[in-house]
This record gives sequence, C-alpha cells and structure tokens, in this order.
Amino acid sequence: MTAALALGFIGIVVKWGTKTASRVIPRLHLKMRAGEGQFAAAMVLMFTLSALAVYVGVAAIIGAFLAGMALSESVDRRVHDLAQGVTEVLVPFFLVGVGARWHAWSRFTH
Repeated sequence: MTAALALGFIGIVVKWGTKTASRVIPRLHLKMRAGEGQFAAAMVLMFTLSALAVYVGVAAIIGAFLAGMALSESVDRRVHDLAQGVTEVLVPFFLVGVGARWHAWSRFTH
C-alpha cells in the first residue's frame, strides 16, 4: 500500500506539477504583497510536498525534489538564486539526519 501511495504521489506531481505551478505561481505572485512572493510560494510548496512525501511513506527530500521540478520553469531567476542560499543552509541538516539514522540503524543491527 505504501509503495502504491508513493508511486501515485510521485506520478501526480511529475505529470501535473509543472503545468499547475506555471498557472498558480504567477497568480499568487500578483496577489501577494511580499517583496519575494514567488520565493515564499516556492518555499510553501517545498515544505508542503516534503510533508506529503513523508505522509505517503517516502523521504521528505523526494517531495522537495519534486517541488523543484514543478517550479523549475515557472519562477524567476531570483527565486533560483534565493533557493541556492536555502540549499546551503538546509542540506547540512538533512545530512546530519541521514547520518544519525544510519548510526542508530547500524547500532541496532550489531
């Protein structure tokens, strides 16, 4: 069941994510009164898809990756630049989490 949910989630985002983001992000940007509205919308989408990925049984990074795919063609260059900075902050936390899980798993198996 988990595999079917995960594959369905990935398939839906891959098939309709870019098309949907291309329509929704510009509209959100016009309605938002934030200086970096597209970036804020991109972060919300990233965290939302990450949470959904965990909910269906795959790693949060899969959801974040799918958000990046969906947004790649629909956001300005500025969002790509800001996302690079966020990547430099969040990736070390992800790697620490993976390392901690591996260490706990290796202690459990020995």
